[in-house]
Amino acid sequence: MSKNIDSDRLISYLADLKKKINELEARLQNQEQRLGQLERSGVNLQNIMEEKQPPPEISPELQSVPASPIPEEPEIALSSKEVSASDSRETDLEQKIGGKWFARIGITALILGIDFF
Repeated sequence: MSKNIDSDRLISYLADLKKKINELEARLQNQEQRLGQLERSGVNLQNIMEEKQPPPEISPELQSVPASPIPEEPEIALSSKEVSASDSRETDLEQKIGGKWFARIGITALILGIDFF
């Protein structure tokens, strides 16, 4: 009896798949027809996409509102020595972490992994 139920479910599933495939084929055919019509009408899609829309007009109420200036951030002048010193410190730290500590952590993990497994 379970084989009968499974085969009924399979037949139902296949029927649903066939229905979905037919719907997708109909949609694809519709899209191909629309594309063919556009190509025959001589519409150049590239020109349509490149056309620029004029900016929207601003209402008179918004035109009368004064624009608030954006505050400028003060510029801090650093000498080249200060910049290079801070860069070298950051690079040294990265080299220590990446070159030494990750290697040590990896070796430790490898040794512990071999010991316990």
